[in-house]
Amino acid sequence: MYLGGQAATDARDIRYLFKRCGLHALDRTEVAKHLGVRVETVSRWTTAGTIPCLRIGKRSVRYLLPQIVSQLRRRKKGGNK
Repeated sequence: MYLGGQAATDARDIRYLFKRCGLHALDRTEVAKHLGVRVETVSRWTTAGTIPCLRIGKRSVRYLLPQIVSQLRRRKKGGNK
């Protein structure tokens, strides 16, 4: 992603970009609170590809709640996508 001609490489840049677009990028802790699960569960789902995420650099991961909810609903209905 680019921010003012420079690559947006850290979590603050990504949060700023999403905020400007009316989106809110969540971290693992925030996702866990919203879904009522443990942070470890969110980490496991991320590793398994169960929920979509945005990787920022090597260690930072952010999530968009509407995408996660949609993915989990599809999986619950029997769809694997």
